[in-house]
Amino acid sequence: MINNLIILVIVTISYAGYNLFIKLASSQNLNNSNSIAATLCLQLFALFITILFSFYLFSKGEKIFVLPSKSYLYAILAGISIGLAEIGYFYLFNESNPKGASNANAVIPVILGGTILITMIFSFIFLRESFNYKRIFGTFFIIFGIYLVLQNNNN
Repeated sequence: MINNLIILVIVTISYAGYNLFIKLASSQNLNNSNSIAATLCLQLFALFITILFSFYLFSKGEKIFVLPSKSYLYAILAGISIGLAEIGYFYLFNESNPKGASNANAVIPVILGGTILITMIFSFIFLRESFNYKRIFGTFFIIFGIYLVLQNNNN
């Protein structure tokens, strides 16, 4: 079994690549105000990787489609959420955006910080997960960090 810390590092590096490669893909789109082709390409390759991993799991004897129906509903909602997020990312980073391409070093920290903040609030209210003073203090720093990143930032 792989150590959770190793998985966290792999996921973090992968998510950083996701964010940065979206910025790079968007910077190539100079003649079109939408980036739907890039969004479709991203989704197709995500599906391809998932299918490959599914075949790997199946070859090891694992059952694939054995989740409760609510799991599939939440997965569908997560897919809708990430699809909308990707469209938004490509729009923010597109040079033909009316305000020009946004800076990755401002947009990505705000989105990730905001994501953490929303997730913490949601998990406390709806999932009944506990908070302690360290998490509350950390959340304060996230809010303060978002404020600092947005200060005097035109993009």
